[in-house]
Amino acid sequence: MLPASVRTALAAIGLFATPSVAVAVPNPGPAALDVHQDPRLATQVRLESRGIPVSRVLARVERATGLELSASGRVGDERLVAFVPGSPVKDVLERVADLYRVRWVRERRGDRYRYRLEKPAAWAQEEQALRLRALREVLAQLARSLRQPDQVAEGKAGRPQVWKPLYPEVLPFLAAREPELLREGYLYLSVTSLPELDRERILSRLAPILRAQDAARTAALRSIREDEIARGIPPEWATMDKPPSRPERSTVTVELYLDRAPRASAGLRTDTETWYFWTSAHGNDLRKEGAAFYADRSPRFPVPGKAGTPQTTAAADDPYNRALDFGTASSPAKDWIEGLGRLSRVSGTAIYTDCYHYFNHGGPGHPRKGFSVGGRLTLAEALDRLCLAGDSSGKAASVSDSFWWRKGDSALVRSGAWLWDSATVLPADLIERLAESLRARKTLGEDDLPALAALDLFQVQSLGPMAAHMDYWHRGFRVPARLTPNSRRLLVTSGVEWGQLAPAERELAARLLPIAPEAASPGLKARIKSEIRSDPAQGAPVLVLNVWPFGERGGRPVHLPLAGYSAPPTLALTGLEVEITRSR
Repeated sequence: MLPASVRTALAAIGLFATPSVAVAVPNPGPAALDVHQDPRLATQVRLESRGIPVSRVLARVERATGLELSASGRVGDERLVAFVPGSPVKDVLERVADLYRVRWVRERRGDRYRYRLEKPAAWAQEEQALRLRALREVLAQLARSLRQPDQVAEGKAGRPQVWKPLYPEVLPFLAAREPELLREGYLYLSVTSLPELDRERILSRLAPILRAQDAARTAALRSIREDEIARGIPPEWATMDKPPSRPERSTVTVELYLDRAPRASAGLRTDTETWYFWTSAHGNDLRKEGAAFYADRSPRFPVPGKAGTPQTTAAADDPYNRALDFGTASSPAKDWIEGLGRLSRVSGTAIYTDCYHYFNHGGPGHPRKGFSVGGRLTLAEALDRLCLAGDSSGKAASVSDSFWWRKGDSALVRSGAWLWDSATVLPADLIERLAESLRARKTLGEDDLPALAALDLFQVQSLGPMAAHMDYWHRGFRVPARLTPNSRRLLVTSGVEWGQLAPAERELAARLLPIAPEAASPGLKARIKSEIRSDPAQGAPVLVLNVWPFGERGGRPVHLPLAGYSAPPTLALTGLEVEITRSR
């Protein structure tokens, strides 16, 4: 059993679960959806959902059919891409539950039924236990690489060996603060914050290493400067040297971050804004474990170079292996969601898939952005192409990113990394709140900051390249969320200066932000600037928040897809159509 403090920290981010071993719970049958007991379930509907939160899809189906539908927990926040030419609403609801590994629960209400989509507690515990184990494994791996650096391959310039004398000094501090690392996703251990004896011991080892690193850096920068000047660059524009690092102002950094699999890294950041990498560890992407949950669906995992190869069990006249004519091939950059819509229309097949946002690499890359249909190909080939479209940097996939299976007359596609991807889903009501603010004032509202500050570690990690910069979220959102409404209003418009804060706010900010006293000048400024960009691969316009926190010289962007909304200035609800094609 974990210590109470660790259990509390893990519970706070939704990662701790008991029991810690897998719970064998079979998928229930569709007994909750019975057309004989509720004829409304036989209503035929046409559905198109372009990356819309499940809760909104259910609300639209509810209005069209008279059924009472809801989703509990994060299930309703999951985004759905679905193109259904025409199916009984019972089939639509069953496919959605099958896709996300959840189930429908029926409740009696007078002479009518109401239906709730939920993930049983035992299933959620099973999934959370796998994530927790993977997190603990990657941290243990990082600790081993610090404890036994001679067994780790050296990085550039032999960095692990250079910094090796410091590892045994910092390991005890990192182990003692593991709950904080698991909760926040980062741990920055300032040398000045250490007890005096520990600080002196670490400085005695750190100072000579930093002097040597500074000398090497100075020589490299001077060489670059001389080359630039020789090429005609004016001296005032050429690369400048940095001042010497002050060892006592250095910070040991440990990062726990998610890049469709957990990773952890350790290093040292100096007061001259130089970050020295020490070592890192890569964790389990849980693809094998995630696929096992869908084994009873007979899923298909496409193999690069063999996309569309018929399964050995497929009949010769299988419609999935029949060539379809898609006309002129579309551009590889075409919106993959629209490509799926075209595939559904030409094949006459209902298609359902999950829809996650990917900004971890700092660009518009998306695993499915390269998907396109054109010319002649089979439905199986097209679905294989979707699963193999590429990685999140746009490069050709070397492994299957997703898998697909058949359920009745429908095709369902699931992300291979869904066990991690599903932990990054943003609250649908947060996206609705942000869209309302942007429509009203073209920027965030002061009351949006507390809602953003409430996002957990993995939700934050999915919004941009936050590895080695998780403190930007703390400084940029969590601390400002505690300021007065007036200060928050300034922050999201023109920016707020330190001197504009009330005395109580300055006291609070100084306590929560690692700002040196001499740096807390009246002109020290923070700002959050809003911008909306088009990004079809993410399935929505993207709100980009450029964050400049107090105490930082530069800013960093975070990206939030406005799922279900059109491009500005209207930001109207879009991407969802439900039409009754035949009443019960």
